[in-house]
Amino acid sequence: MKRILAALVLGLALLSPAGAVDKAKLNQTIDQTNFLVGKGCSGTLIDAERGFILTAHHCITNNYRTVTREKVSDDGKVTEEKIRVVVPGEVHQKYFANSREIHSKSYVYKVIASDANYDLALLKIDVKLPATPAKFACKEPERGDVVFAVGNPGVLLYSSVTQGIVSSVDRSYLPLGIDDQNDERLVQISPGIIGGNSGGSVYNEAVELIGVPVRASRMNEVLGFAVPLKDIRTFLERQGAKDLFKHCD
Repeated sequence: MKRILAALVLGLALLSPAGAVDKAKLNQTIDQTNFLVGKGCSGTLIDAERGFILTAHHCITNNYRTVTREKVSDDGKVTEEKIRVVVPGEVHQKYFANSREIHSKSYVYKVIASDANYDLALLKIDVKLPATPAKFACKEPERGDVVFAVGNPGVLLYSSVTQGIVSSVDRSYLPLGIDDQNDERLVQISPGIIGGNSGGSVYNEAVELIGVPVRASRMNEVLGFAVPLKDIRTFLERQGAKDLFKHCD
């Protein structure tokens, strides 16, 4: 009898995936950190105290406009010059009871920084949110790791999560014919990525942020691409947000 019980326990252990995600923790993180950026993108709360939201650069390109202003030279000559100014935008967070939306909040944001090469942008809302921000991973993902992509696909499907794996950690834009001037490395992931997911988040099984979805294939929905952790860290440290990774040092 003891041998039979031991065999059953062993069998159950083999059937249970090692390191399976804590679904309660994942869902809580999604509910507190996912945002709809503008009318067609996603963003992730990474600092509740400072109101920092991480998203993709291509999600905020409409937040810039060119204006003309007068310029007076030292000799008093008045000329006109065109400058690029940042226009505030809005982010939205929704709350549901089962399938019914019961509440929605909107916040005006400012673009703190953006980088077209990394395809990343840092937004700031002037509100201290009563939420736990996403936690960054300290270790780069490896090919074959299980990951979860979070965002708002199709804009209407708020806070959707899809599971997949890291397909490759060594991809770039150039072979994809996406951008002739951008050769930053990307992480290829298999969770379905469609319009509206851009700027969202990619989590590992420990519910740690490891990437930002930025590209998808129109030919195959399981081909997704995300900005890797190392580039996110470099981008944020340049903005004086090194403390977001202090748990890694």
